[in-house]
Parts: sequence; C-alpha cells; structure tokens
Amino acid sequence: MDLVRTYISVTGFNSSEAEAGIPDLLEEFGDRSYIHAAEAQWNGDAETIDLWIELEGDDSDEWRSFAENQAWDCVIACINSSSEEIVFKTTKVEKRSEQGAPADAKRPRR
Repeated sequence: MDLVRTYISVTGFNSSEAEAGIPDLLEEFGDRSYIHAAEAQWNGDAETIDLWIELEGDDSDEWRSFAENQAWDCVIACINSSSEEIVFKTTKVEKRSEQGAPADAKRPRR
C-alpha cells in the first residue's frame, strides 16, 4: 500500500492553547477513517504545532492538498486560539510504503 505523509507546521497558538487542544486534535484525526496515521506536538523552540498526516494514495500533490485541508479543518475545530492569525505551512511531503513505515507511525485512536 502506498502512503503519502504530509508534514505541516502551524503558528498562532501559545503553549497552553496547543497543549490543551492537541489531545482533541489527535482524537479528531482518529475519527476520520481515511487518515491512516497522524501525530501532533507542540514545538516550544519554534512556537509551532508540528503535525503530520498520513493518507493512503500515490499522488503526492493530490494528497498533500487533501492533508492540508484536513489539518486546517481539525486544528481550527479543536484548538482555541487567542491569536488573530493562524498560519499553516507544509514543510515536507513524503511518498512511503506501509512496509517501510518507521516505528513512529502511529495509528490514530478510533
């Protein structure tokens, strides 16, 4: 099975907002059956939420766009922000195979 993993960095949150909302964000990713795996964490050095979403497919451009839309939808729904601006930046897109997925590939809770 081919997978596309999209890495996204999100600014516009402080640490307490991010840490309070990330569990809800991961739960929301888990509720979406088409998300093969996902992870999110607060990066205090960069003051960003760094996340990745892995979807089944073989077209990096198509799935990158879909992953960006899913990240935006879930982050906005799950994490409260006191900022006037939230910015999403895709930092990397990888095509992978399930057999070659590293140990950090976590399946969302269902």
